[in-house]
Amino acid sequence: MKIKICLLTLAFFAAVFCLPNPKITAANKQSQTRGMERCTVSDPTGSPLNVRSTPGGKRIVAKLKNGTRVFVENYSGDAQDRSWAEVRLTGKKVNKPLGWVLQEFLDCE
Repeated sequence: MKIKICLLTLAFFAAVFCLPNPKITAANKQSQTRGMERCTVSDPTGSPLNVRSTPGGKRIVAKLKNGTRVFVENYSGDAQDRSWAEVRLTGKKVNKPLGWVLQEFLDCE
């Protein structure tokens, strides 16, 4: 019985974290293969956008104001089927990723 539960749990996590996210558009998949995409933070609420340590994670590592320019390095989904973008700043501090933001709050070129 324990083995069945372990196998079902493993299959669930593999499906959630390993299968591609259907909300990621063909254009976004194309950007994954051609390098970083330039985007602008565009949160309709006007509040700063939370940057998280992982897609859908609880830990906030930074906040970005509307109009901030970022590079998107990677896309991912979370357990709630939301699309996330791994971003870095476009200025001098582009040596490492900043964190993850909800893709819907980015306006990309």
